[in-house]
Amino acid sequence: NAVLQDAASKIDAIDTDTDLVGTDNWISMSDQGWPTIDTNDVQGCEQLWGHLLATNVQELNIAVDYQSDENICRYHSGNEASLSYQLQTGRVIFLMSDR
Repeated sequence: NAVLQDAASKIDAIDTDTDLVGTDNWISMSDQGWPTIDTNDVQGCEQLWGHLLATNVQELNIAVDYQSDENICRYHSGNEASLSYQLQTGRVIFLMSDR
């Protein structure tokens, strides 16, 4: 019985976690299978961050740039770390400062 009770409590925990996840969090995908943005601008990049990480950039104090010439979303923090997401290829580049 202890095993069944443990399993039931784990299922209850999973159900609770599932309830916390929003159902309106749809992510657009490219034909190649990586996430894309709905609008080619800073707002599209911010929305992508929110959909993928379930937080918004303002809460984390992350600045966002959209580089239209290269179709890249760039996210950077005050500590000089940055993350660039290439929308054409799905490539992610993470850079840290050498300070």
